[in-house]
Amino acid sequence: MIFKIFPEIIYKDNLNIKNYDISGVDFSKEDEQYSTNDNILDQKAFKDIKEQIDLHIQKFTADILQINKDLKFYITRSWLININKAYSSGIFHDHINSFFTGVLYLNLDEGMDCISFQKRRQYQYLKYTYECDNEFNQEKLSFFPEKNDLIIFDAALEHSMGTHTTTNPRLCLAFEVFAKGAFGKDEKGRSFNMGRLTI
Repeated sequence: MIFKIFPEIIYKDNLNIKNYDISGVDFSKEDEQYSTNDNILDQKAFKDIKEQIDLHIQKFTADILQINKDLKFYITRSWLININKAYSSGIFHDHINSFFTGVLYLNLDEGMDCISFQKRRQYQYLKYTYECDNEFNQEKLSFFPEKNDLIIFDAALEHSMGTHTTTNPRLCLAFEVFAKGAFGKDEKGRSFNMGRLTI
């Protein structure tokens, strides 16, 4: 018998996006053309997309994770990444000062462009090899999203943009999620009181 405990959860759904306009968005001149505006979802052109993402954030936090509804999750930062030339994969990273992070794939080479996730590393005295990869021993895993796929995951989970091998534009909208409200519970009569924090 096998017990799976403490799973890493990655939420995915496909959005119904009718249109959007990036003609008024300024991008940096670096290879990974980041938008200079890091509140892109506050722009009128992305109003419908933001509303859809907000609904999925609530579905993920309240319906799937069953987080107490005293907490209200909201987007703190959002930005576009526009890559229109061959690009090597990014570095693995996480996002501080947020609970969750997400990516919406507005345009990409389906079946080629990916996002990779890396197992949280802990010190290991010796490293062994495996006869084959499976769900119990994998250290890295890649997802190949489709156009308009939305992915949300724990901000502490290390991830990286996969290699982009063509000149077809890959346009992603990334965002970070924080929460406000009451954290914890009033447990004044218990010796292991964790306290309550309201933000």
